[in-house]
Amino acid sequence: MTRRPASSLGLASAEALLERQRALERFSAWEEKHPRVETSQAALNAVGFLYDLLPVEARRRPVDTRGIQALHGALAALTSGE
Repeated sequence: MTRRPASSLGLASAEALLERQRALERFSAWEEKHPRVETSQAALNAVGFLYDLLPVEARRRPVDTRGIQALHGALAALTSGE
């Protein structure tokens, strides 16, 4: 696998990543105090409802996975220690 610079993967600066980490830690602390009340079935029904709101043309359009592929590449670079 060819390594690409972090900037080509759309990664932010170290300061931005640290701020994002702090924000996620704040959210985790909030989430602990506010447990989920919906059931798995209710969550699945909500996703189905949101999907039904999409226009039919949007549902028929091919799924573009380039963003997911870029994220996988970024995660691979992070987990390899480089």
